Amino acid sequence: MMNRPLEFLMEAGSQHDLVKLGWIGAPLFLVNEPELIKQMLTDTRGFHKGKIFKRLEMVLGKGLITLDGEDWVEARRRVQQAFRPGLFAEQQQIVIRQTQQMIQRLHREAANGVVDLAPVSSELMLRIALELL
Repeated sequence: MMNRPLEFLMEAGSQHDLVKLGWIGAPLFLVNEPELIKQMLTDTRGFHKGKIFKRLEMVLGKGLITLDGEDWVEARRRVQQAFRPGLFAEQQQIVIRQTQQMIQRLHREAANGVVDLAPVSSELMLRIALELL
């Protein structure tokens, strides 16, 4: 494990569905079984991340990786909204509309001479990002 950690983890994962490792004085589990992973991600009362994730919170902040229990459930609900059905089509329409408006503007401005596309493209990206967010 110490000399070749990636090779060790890959070999252990290929041979076992669940491997208990010791890491910085705390147990760490390598889970390589899809049904167990699904259960871990959906049963927030039956599985707890433990103290090591509280330490990681100092580095990673509070998020789906570090939160546990009801805090994790609430964070997951918020993130899930970004993947709701139909959202991509709505986002696509925003990009199309903003781009068409910019093209119309460029046609008007190009009639007066040369147009520098660098600031125009930056403005277009900003308009799209602001509307998407």
